[in-house]
Amino acid sequence: MAELPVLGDRYELLAELGAGASGAVYRAHDRVLGREIAVKWMLELPTAEDARRFRREATLASSFRHPDVIEVFDVGEHAGQLFLAMELVGAPSLAAALVDTIDPPTITGTIKLAAMVATLIEAAHAAGVVHRDLKPANVFVEGTLAAPTRCRLTDFGLAFMLDPPQDTLGRFTVEGVLLGTPLYMAPEQAEGRTVGAAVDVYALGCMIHEMLSGRPPFVGNVARVLAGHA
Repeated sequence: MAELPVLGDRYELLAELGAGASGAVYRAHDRVLGREIAVKWMLELPTAEDARRFRREATLASSFRHPDVIEVFDVGEHAGQLFLAMELVGAPSLAAALVDTIDPPTITGTIKLAAMVATLIEAAHAAGVVHRDLKPANVFVEGTLAAPTRCRLTDFGLAFMLDPPQDTLGRFTVEGVLLGTPLYMAPEQAEGRTVGAAVDVYALGCMIHEMLSGRPPFVGNVARVLAGHA
């Protein structure tokens, strides 16, 4: 197996924690501060839009400081590929926890966890930040699903500010592309209309449905899911 690189001559990648279509998250060692962190590394050469979104994510996550929002420490580039250095969280994502049949959600646990996420959303909206991609993969749960003790929020790649101090932090669109995750999209999001804070509340409702019933409200191909939301 190829040796993992040291990003920016500082972040020594140790092990892969998860991977997606365009990048991966690694457990890493920060050689400067002597601590373990997480690194989100884009494994493809970025387009100008990719680079803009990566830097937006770092700026927005840093602008909304909350103890339950996973902190972004740094953004950089290695061999032309972008990376984010972030706080390392030992707890599993809600998406991972939901496939663990040993610890299924309970009604009481779901209510408690939903209240935690709602509190986080409320704090974000009070700071003028809309997440726009709230889903189980972006929520990390400490404790068990039957008795959660804390939840953490991450991934502000699609977030925007309602009253941004600079235009680059406001709403953005990509022509011909629906921004978000179809299984958790609010109707206005699914239809490509202007979105606001309500999309996060709707996404939380979809997550509650999934925790209680075992699946999101609408399943099937993307067209069927979007039509269901709409």
